[in-house]
Amino acid sequence: VIKKDSLEQTVKEVCSKENNIVVFAGSFSFLSDVKKLVLKYTQRHLSVMENSQYKQYVSKIKHNEESREFCKHNLEHFVDVARLTYILTLENNIKVKKDIVYAAALLHDIGRAFGKDGHALKSASVAVDILKECNYNEQEIDSICDAIKFHGNKPDKIFSLTDALSYADKISRNCFDCSAIDVCYWDDDKKNKNIFL
Repeated sequence: VIKKDSLEQTVKEVCSKENNIVVFAGSFSFLSDVKKLVLKYTQRHLSVMENSQYKQYVSKIKHNEESREFCKHNLEHFVDVARLTYILTLENNIKVKKDIVYAAALLHDIGRAFGKDGHALKSASVAVDILKECNYNEQEIDSICDAIKFHGNKPDKIFSLTDALSYADKISRNCFDCSAIDVCYWDDDKKNKNIFL
């Protein structure tokens, strides 16, 4: 039996441990409160996208990259990377919750608001406050920020969220269909010339 005054804490604890939540209640008087709280703790990546700081950084990146012809660091890229990262975690049996994967991907390049150099470390630094505001706990923040810090690494195999994020970031670019492929600064052997499976 859960009393209404301890409801949020109980829902928060359950959501931190479980991937699939089923709610049973003897009295349905507080069911809508439970549903809201479950969403609050399982759809946190949506809070990242709505975060005012996050929106400011995305806007600054857009302004900084106005004249950039290729590989923009925008919401489309962030969501592409999120989807690919999640697929890679599933395919490689990496146990990580979807909203952790999405948070890491949505924030992995946010430091580009301050320039390209050292953007991974800056992204991880900036991510901490945003993640706290979006109800991620300390352990989750550490995991997300580690993945962000090292997303420039080139993994041979995928064993972790960091590896999945790194690989997804690379394969998310459709070089084979890019109108700026000839002026791109990537070496020819780094360009994605096919769709990766």
